[in-house]
Amino acid sequence: MRAGRDRELLLILHKVLSEVETSTQAFNGLCAAVRYAIKRQIARSGVIPQLSESAGSHLKAIEFIDAFVIRSIEGQVAAIVAGAVLSMYFDQFEGFEVIVHPVNQSGASSNEVADIDIKKNGKIFVVFEVKDKQFNEQDVDHAAFKASQYGLNSITFVIGVNGICIGSSLEQVAKTVLLARSVNVIFVDLVSFMRSVIALCPELSFATFFAKLRYYAIGARVRDEVFEHIEYVSQFMQVLSNLPSNPLEKTE
Repeated sequence: MRAGRDRELLLILHKVLSEVETSTQAFNGLCAAVRYAIKRQIARSGVIPQLSESAGSHLKAIEFIDAFVIRSIEGQVAAIVAGAVLSMYFDQFEGFEVIVHPVNQSGASSNEVADIDIKKNGKIFVVFEVKDKQFNEQDVDHAAFKASQYGLNSITFVIGVNGICIGSSLEQVAKTVLLARSVNVIFVDLVSFMRSVIALCPELSFATFFAKLRYYAIGARVRDEVFEHIEYVSQFMQVLSNLPSNPLEKTE
């Protein structure tokens, strides 16, 4: 069973469907749902500004990430930004695909290994688990176990600014899981890791980063709140860019 907001929506859906008694009601309900989904998709597309390929640079992407990852929104913010940056890096090589799975999705009914799976020529290459909330050794062990089932001997845990391991130190967790699963767990800080990956993308543009962020936000079926947060941060950066570099400088 999913947790948090996903579980709440699932219970609401169950209640609504339980009240449907005729095929006519079912058809009308389906039409209403499709109409709402289309309107919602159009609205989501509208909140993402269109940027030219020449807009911004590595530093602008880093500036956006620093402001964007402050909020967690059920871990969705950290997951899509990590996916976007990793995708920009792997785009430099042939045969790679970066997949960001919906956060809090049950892995039992899907082919996912972790929050972000990277495939090379269709086969699992490396995987990343993104944690932007409290987690413990059991969470890490479960992720390592799934990785081992796919023949992997390592998994990277990307810890967001709101993420924290409770109960044990990261070093102790890594040692315990290695002994139990024969899987190396590498813990990295989200912001520092994103900066390092961006530094390895020589042809990066802010427009490319923004397009990928939007792509993964839609693919991971994030909450509308995430799109609103993207818009807020982009508008905030626009305001800052229009301010004079010298506080005493007068603007016309």
